[in-house]
Amino acid sequence: MDSEWPSLSSVTETHKRETDSERSSFSPVTSSLKRSKKKPQPIPEEFKDNAYWERRKKNNESAKRSREMRRCKEEQTKYKVAILEQENLQLKAEVAMLRKELEKVHNMLYSRLPVTHNS
Repeated sequence: MDSEWPSLSSVTETHKRETDSERSSFSPVTSSLKRSKKKPQPIPEEFKDNAYWERRKKNNESAKRSREMRRCKEEQTKYKVAILEQENLQLKAEVAMLRKELEKVHNMLYSRLPVTHNS
């Protein structure tokens, strides 16, 4: 029965060699190119009826709306970023001012405390 099955060490070694060779031949550049979309095939003129042209028109309008919505969203994001950057600067200035004030209060408090010596 032992002769029917390969030993665990031989299976592990075979698997290791296979995965090592797969790793060495893997390239993210070529791998992603292999998975890219197929190139669109031109549609023969005999299939370009009124329904085809209506679908094309709808698709073009939809693509145009989609691009415009994306541009609008990008502009809104840029606007929000500018506002948040301004707010961030204001908050940093406020933090700096509060730290200075805290340091002044801290110095005033410790300058008024009597010095006690532990003997």
